[in-house]
Amino acid sequence: MGSTPTVRTHSYYGRLAQLVRAFGLHPKGYRFESYAVHSSIIELLCYNTYNKQVIGSVMKLKEKNIAIDLRKKGWSMNEIKRELGVAKSSISLWVKNIELTNSQKKELSNKGIRKETIERRRRTRFINENSRRQIIIDKAKEEINSPSLKELKILGAMLYWAEGGKTQRGLVRLSNGDPRIIEVMMEFLRKVCKVPEEKFRGHIHIHPHLNIKKAENYWSSISRIPLKQFYKTYSKQNKSSQNKKDSLPFGTFDIYVCNTELFLRIKGWIEGLYKNIINKPG
Repeated sequence: MGSTPTVRTHSYYGRLAQLVRAFGLHPKGYRFESYAVHSSIIELLCYNTYNKQVIGSVMKLKEKNIAIDLRKKGWSMNEIKRELGVAKSSISLWVKNIELTNSQKKELSNKGIRKETIERRRRTRFINENSRRQIIIDKAKEEINSPSLKELKILGAMLYWAEGGKTQRGLVRLSNGDPRIIEVMMEFLRKVCKVPEEKFRGHIHIHPHLNIKKAENYWSSISRIPLKQFYKTYSKQNKSSQNKKDSLPFGTFDIYVCNTELFLRIKGWIEGLYKNIINKPG
């Protein structure tokens, strides 16, 4: 004979349905009026919820027992946290009734002192290393005098060779996020190339979560190009830069000068520099 089927009452399924809803497992638009028809689904949902709770409780109990055992051995809270990957607040609650021996307290205190000593030495080394580097930098700075117009021409041409636009023949363009490069290039364009002020145009590329107005004022002060000569700021999120640190809080800046002759002159200066540096004929 077959086994006697288990009889379920409406109240049984009602309680199951309440459990499902209480645990947030109630499917959207699902109806529980017909308890007998949907009993297997309800029981499965409740069983899964119960199972997760049981497994979670077992894991927490295991971690608690390990934490207690490690604390009895004299481990610090931070050491236990690193070992188990559990919140320090949970560990503190679990081991609050464990009294460390005097020798264990002393050992933990010594560990703290050792860590402080190591950190202090690390900071000292860092400061000393930075000081040594700065001495080298400062000494090298003294080797550079104020450049002549000829030297500024060479510097500007080399900078354009490295960073400038070369695809549009009628457009002199340089884009960068380093304000010092923008300042040097503007000196080159003003003093060497004699570009009239009204010919300059500025264009900013910036992520939308950054302060656009602040960026526009910043680059205008760096380049000394009036805001009225700026193109509309380009603001679009780049997928590759999402969730990354904002290393360029003011975005990048483009200098534009529409002048075919100037573009060709700079191109000629670059070719002349290459020819004379490498000593290639004609």
